[in-house]
Order: sequence, then C-alpha cells, then structure tokens
Amino acid sequence: MINRRSLLRGMAAVAAAPLLPPIAAPAIAGSAGIVSSAEPLLSYAVGIADEWNWLPIKARSPEHAIELWLSERGIPSICEALEDGETTEPCGDCEFCNAQNPDVVRHEEWDGHAVPIGSRLWCESGLGSICVRCQDEAWLQEGGFFDPNGRLVCVSCETPAEFAARNGRGDA
Repeated sequence: MINRRSLLRGMAAVAAAPLLPPIAAPAIAGSAGIVSSAEPLLSYAVGIADEWNWLPIKARSPEHAIELWLSERGIPSICEALEDGETTEPCGDCEFCNAQNPDVVRHEEWDGHAVPIGSRLWCESGLGSICVRCQDEAWLQEGGFFDPNGRLVCVSCETPAEFAARNGRGDA
C-alpha cells in the first residue's frame, strides 16, 4: 500500500535523479566476447532484399548487426533439419536457412539517433515504409510524402488539396 511518506520519497528520488553523476553502462556480451560499453555502436539497416523485414540496428559491426537482427526477429539459431538430426546439411527451407544472408547497409546519418529510427529519417535514407491511410508501401522517391502530422502517405492516397499544397499552388 502506498502512503503519503512513500509517495513523497519516490517523488524526491525521481527529482534528484538528474543531479546524480552518470553511471557507466554495463559491458555488452556478444559472441565475440565482452566489449567495453565505451565502444561506439554503429547504425545499420538489416533485412532481406525485396522483403518488408528490415530493421534499424545499432551494432559494433555488420556481423554483429546480423546477429542482433536474427535475435530481434526470433529466428532460430540452427537449421531445423540439423537440430532434429534428420541430416548433416542445412535444409535450405526453414526460417533459419532462409534468413542467413540478409543485407546490411551502413547508415552514418543515423549515428547519434536512438533506435527505433523515426519514420522520417528512415524514409529520407532511401527506405520505404507503410502509408498511414491504405497500409500499402510508400516511398519518398516514388512521390510519397509526410502529412502535416508527420505521417507517411503514399502518392496514391494524396488528395487534390495536398497535391496543390505540395506543388506550390494553394488553389486546389
């Protein structure tokens, strides 16, 4: 049960938190061993070409980015056929096998930004996203745009008034 005293203590702790010195983040454990938390993480987009499974990833290297991508997507760490003992070769059909060669694209413009990367920054980097109106693909390169609320809209969903406003004519 919360009483007035515990509530005031909690509020005092929250108010004092910004005054405390920063605490070093714990080291990051990975397959390559323990790495200092002072090592900068680089920004990558990882996914399979022509698939809508791309994710922004902060990692030490492209290989580490792939590890994190597989983990984030919940993809098993071994081929199902190998795990079941059915064969000594990967089957090439399971989720693990199909996800073994994702593309990794370095995005220096994302460094310093938190993950997840915002829709605007993601799209301005040449990647597509989902239209808020029709839930279809939208790309800035193909005429997509951000509405006044910062939501991505595909060219097919653009209204005549939006078209006129975007093209410098206010007389829709």
